[in-house]
Amino acid sequence: HKYCVKFKIIIKRIFILKNKNLNFKNLRQIGFYGVILITMLNATQYLCVGFFSEGLASILRKNGGDLHKVGLLYFLGFFWAVKFIWAPFVGFLVIKMGGIYKKFIIMTQILTLLALLAVSYLEVEINLTQIVLIAIFISFLNSTQDTANGALIFKVSRGNLGLANAAKMNGVLIGHALGVGVAIIFFDYFGWIAALYFLFCFACLTMILTIFFKENKTQIVKNLDINNSKFCIKAHYHTLLNFFKDKKAWLGFIFLQAIGICMSFALITPILLDAGWNLSDIAMATHIFGIAGGAFASYLILLLSRKFGEKNVLIWLLFVEIFVVFSPLLPLYGLNNYGAVVIICILMFGLYTSQQVALTTMMMQKISNLPESQYAIQGSFGMIFQFIGFYAGMFIAEFLGFTQTMFIASGLCLMAFIYSFKFRKLY
Repeated sequence: HKYCVKFKIIIKRIFILKNKNLNFKNLRQIGFYGVILITMLNATQYLCVGFFSEGLASILRKNGGDLHKVGLLYFLGFFWAVKFIWAPFVGFLVIKMGGIYKKFIIMTQILTLLALLAVSYLEVEINLTQIVLIAIFISFLNSTQDTANGALIFKVSRGNLGLANAAKMNGVLIGHALGVGVAIIFFDYFGWIAALYFLFCFACLTMILTIFFKENKTQIVKNLDINNSKFCIKAHYHTLLNFFKDKKAWLGFIFLQAIGICMSFALITPILLDAGWNLSDIAMATHIFGIAGGAFASYLILLLSRKFGEKNVLIWLLFVEIFVVFSPLLPLYGLNNYGAVVIICILMFGLYTSQQVALTTMMMQKISNLPESQYAIQGSFGMIFQFIGFYAGMFIAEFLGFTQTMFIASGLCLMAFIYSFKFRKLY
C-alpha cells in the first residue's frame, strides 16, 4: 500500500506541477475506463493492420520478396487515407443510433472478428491472394471504425484533448507492438494459426470493454435535422469541402512533415533483415523496446507542449529528424549489436510518436463541428502522406540503395523544417 501511495504522489507531481491541465481532475473527467477504452480501441485496429501490412511484409521479405513488391503491402492501410469519403455516412448512422458511437464500433468489431476467424484457416504460402483480400476487408472495417473512434475521443475528452490523444497514440503504439512484434514472434515460434488466434483474442477483449462502456447520450452534432438523411449527409460533405478550402497551408504542412520520417522509418526492418537479423529479434528490438520508448515519448511531449506549445515542439522535432533519419543505416556500417539497434529504434519511434501526438492534438484543436468529418479529412490526408512516404522509401531503396534513400529523406525533413516557419505564422 505504501508503494502505491508513493507512486500516486510521483504521478501527481508529474501531471500537476509540470502540467496544470493534465491532472487527476481531468483524468476523472475523462474517466479511467474511458482512457483504457481509447487505448484499447486504437490498439486493436492497428494490431490488425500492422500485422497484415508490416508484419506480413517482413515474412515475405524474409522469404526473398523484392522490396518494391513487399512495400505494396503497406497500402493495406490505404483505407485510412480515404476514409473521409464515407465519414459523413458514419456520422449519419451514429446520429440514427441516438448519438451513441459505441453501437457503431461494436458492429465493426464483430465483422472484424469473423474476418480474423476466416483468415486463420488459410496459409501464407498457398493462399496469399485470399489473405490479402481479407486483410483489405479488415482494413476497411478498421479505418471506418477509426472515424467513429476519433469522434468518440473528441466527445469523451471534455476539453482535455492532450491526455485523450496521448491515450490514442499509446493505443496505436501498443497495437503496433502487438501486431508487428508479439504476433510475429508467435508466428516465428508457433505458426500462422497461433498468430491469428492471438489477434482474435485481443480483439474480443476490446469488444467486451466497449460493450460495458457507459457512453452518454449527448450529441455533438448541433443544428441538424436527424430525420432528414439527405440534409445530414449534405451538411457533412459541405463541412469537408469548406475545411479543405480553408486549410490548404495546413494540409501542405501535414504532407511535408510526414514524408521524410516515414521513408526512413519504413526501412528499419529491411535493413536489419539484410544485416542478418531474424524475425523474432527484429520484432523484439523494434516493436517492443522501440515502441516502449515511443510510449514514454508520447507523454513527455505533452509536458513540453504545455510549456512551449505543440507548434514550437513540432518545429523542434522536424529539426532533429534531419539528422536522426540516418540512424537506421548504422547496422549496415558495423554498428550491428543489439543494444545499439534498440537505441536506434527508441530514437526513431520516439520521434515519430512525439510528432504524431503533437500533430493529432493540433488537428483536433481545429475541429469546430461535425467531428467525424473534420477529424477524418485531416487524419486521412495524414495517412495518405505517410503511406506515400513508406512506399517511396521501399521503392527508392530498391533502385538507389539504402544510403541514397536516407539522404533524400533527410532533405525532405529539411524542407519540412524550412516550411514550418511559414506555417508557424499562418497557424
